[in-house]
Amino acid sequence: MGTNYLAPTWRMPENTNKDKLSNYSIDFDGSSEYIAINDGVTLNSSGYSLSMWFNAASFSSVQCLVFDNSSNIKFISIDSATSIRIRDGVNERSFTVPTMSVSNWYNIIVTVDNGSCKVFLNLTESTSGAP
Repeated sequence: MGTNYLAPTWRMPENTNKDKLSNYSIDFDGSSEYIAINDGVTLNSSGYSLSMWFNAASFSSVQCLVFDNSSNIKFISIDSATSIRIRDGVNERSFTVPTMSVSNWYNIIVTVDNGSCKVFLNLTESTSGAP
């Protein structure tokens, strides 16, 4: 991730900007930093898609990637080197993924559509347990 952003808030890219890296990334120290989304924004249980990159320093404890603390709690967490857990506000599912290694970059894509949930790790669909 880039470390040369101008403000601690997410900015939309502009064609006039020469340094596109600063428009798309924020550097976290792994301790207490996060992106806060306004209270009025929630993940809709009937359908949404999320895509993000992550690089874990350890898989020894649960690491939350996304958390929505609205009336129906929703989250995406890395539970272990082979498990990703999703709660879509109604159902909670664990997905088995190929073994991840520390200090490697991974892309996760989550889609929820009317109760159906899919997880892709590096574009490979993962298997799911029953909700």
